[in-house]
Amino acid sequence: MSQTSLTVDDDFLNSQAFAIHDKFRDSDHVETPFLNEQDRVLGKGKPSQKGGARWISKVQLGEHSNTVEDPTGFAASDLNISGIEKSAVFRPFMAKRAVVISSEEADMSSASNEEQAEIASRRLQKTLPSFRRELEEHVWKMNKFANYGGLNGSDSSSGFVEHRAIGAQTNSLGGLSKVTHATTPGIQNLFYDAAGSANANLLKGIHTLQTRARMYGGSPGDRCWFASESGLVNYRNIIGANERFMSKDALDAGRMELAIGGSPVIPNLYMPNSGAVTGGADSEWSFLHWDFMAGFFKWSVSGITDGYFGRTKWRGVSGQYVDVRVMHVKLRGQFVFVGGLNACGLMIGADTW
Repeated sequence: MSQTSLTVDDDFLNSQAFAIHDKFRDSDHVETPFLNEQDRVLGKGKPSQKGGARWISKVQLGEHSNTVEDPTGFAASDLNISGIEKSAVFRPFMAKRAVVISSEEADMSSASNEEQAEIASRRLQKTLPSFRRELEEHVWKMNKFANYGGLNGSDSSSGFVEHRAIGAQTNSLGGLSKVTHATTPGIQNLFYDAAGSANANLLKGIHTLQTRARMYGGSPGDRCWFASESGLVNYRNIIGANERFMSKDALDAGRMELAIGGSPVIPNLYMPNSGAVTGGADSEWSFLHWDFMAGFFKWSVSGITDGYFGRTKWRGVSGQYVDVRVMHVKLRGQFVFVGGLNACGLMIGADTW
């Protein structure tokens, strides 16, 4: 019995895939706020790095030298200097998802070339947002991939942002211990505990994190708030209760949701709520500074595909599946620590009123 094969041309499939890949919508209508903000502020797949089996980040620690007053011009220099850099080492993470179409499907549906391409395009259109959602969830919960970093330092010892005060944080980032560098600026993140009372402590926590982060530079537009559903609802309830004291021409409870101190506020479906520490309700507000977050993730630009949801070309599958063609959507990147965590923060305990 003769083998069947797809009649649609590879180039035709690839052209359709390019159009879908360049612009698509999530059919499940679920937002990926971290990746969306990354794309908006830094650009898709930015920053990037070429290849390498290990990515080494040079983190500046402490001061190199000391200031000496020199009123006459002849004062001796203080040569009691120290090195200021330590290496944090990371391995790039790689993952892929397959998109498949077979000639059997084409034969059963008597599909034309355009219809076969439509089948393939719909599958790619479903695969891309699913992959993005999976990565987004991992960034916050660190529950999907063994070798990709993320923000959840409460449930993972390698997560970047912890639920502990400055000086008490214990995680290790690329071999760089927060315990060893407990007093080094930029190694430890900001933290506030609303103690289970949003009514009493939520606004104070927001103002505390915002003020402390502002001390380390950057404009409000460079920062972003991510809030759980319950945390954001509680915030809006507080603002709504005081709306009568506001000028209706300038502010109202609806618009107050959109920004705090000039920093966008975005509801986040994937706030941690299932780990050993975050096993209660979704209770976190996270505060990230994009100037510093730019160093936290890098995407590879080497190889045959872009490392940020890049796609391969359609190809036949060798072996028994001679009538099947496949393309892959690929990721190659990593969270890479460069410092600046003192402008990023976390608030817990704001889920209950």
